[in-house]
Amino acid sequence: MTKKALCPMCGSSNVELKEMYYKLPYVGKAYLYSIFCKDCGYKKGDVVLLELKEPRRYTVTISNPEDLYTKIVRSHTAKIILP
Repeated sequence: MTKKALCPMCGSSNVELKEMYYKLPYVGKAYLYSIFCKDCGYKKGDVVLLELKEPRRYTVTISNPEDLYTKIVRSHTAKIILP
């Protein structure tokens, strides 16, 4: 769904706000949004998790160059550790 909004940086109303609810594998229900100001170029996107779950650990092993394109969705409190 696309809505109109005000830019948090310049106050312009020439902003596109896209939002949707989605069910992410392993994570559950989430609210996804992105905002883009056509005047100043400000942009932001985020994923807000709507279900509380116990902490989990996932490990990604990089064994070939294509593995570097693995998509990772994490909460703002999650850690990514690279050896």
